[in-house]
Amino acid sequence: KVALTCPAERKPGDTILFENPHVKGQRLKVKIPKKTKPGDTFRVTVPVPQEDEGDSPPDHNKWTRDFYEVLSEYAYHFDAWIDSVSERHMSQGEEYPGHFEKRKKFDKLTGEFPKELKTPIDKSYLQKILRRARQNKHKRDKTAQRLKQEEEEQQKARAIKKEAPDKPTSSTASAGKTQPESSPKRVVKLPESGASFEERAWQLEPFLARETE
Repeated sequence: KVALTCPAERKPGDTILFENPHVKGQRLKVKIPKKTKPGDTFRVTVPVPQEDEGDSPPDHNKWTRDFYEVLSEYAYHFDAWIDSVSERHMSQGEEYPGHFEKRKKFDKLTGEFPKELKTPIDKSYLQKILRRARQNKHKRDKTAQRLKQEEEEQQKARAIKKEAPDKPTSSTASAGKTQPESSPKRVVKLPESGASFEERAWQLEPFLARETE
């Protein structure tokens, strides 16, 4: 049995959802008993695994992931249907053993499998692999969530790095500076014979200006 506390906004006859501590991922509904006030504690009976899978014989049946997913979906919708039927009965003031009706989800399904298998497929076997399917799905969802968070963090880091301006290093800064170009040299030959010329010095700019004209 599991001890539950009546929420402050609920009253006797209302239904509440709670997690089954013995079966990971399983959520159950229970109706608050009579004469229960908000804050009071009451106990309910919940299903527990009937056997330890570590001590069970080896499973010779090989199932695909699709089978596990279909079985889990079937159980989910069956339980949802029982919940809706239970709510309808309770709205009319009638008692309805929804918890026990949910246990019948595999009563007819077991007859659809072949007989005389090495690992027989009965009600307890289907309940066991259903727990296995829910646990595997819980692990996959948890891993997918962790990978998604890591990817989002990496994208944020890349975006921040992209927005931040790159600081030029000393070598890059020196390489980026434009070095002044050296002026080209021009050689002028003066006559060595004939008329005498007075000594004179010329600037280079007039010759360069003529060359560009």
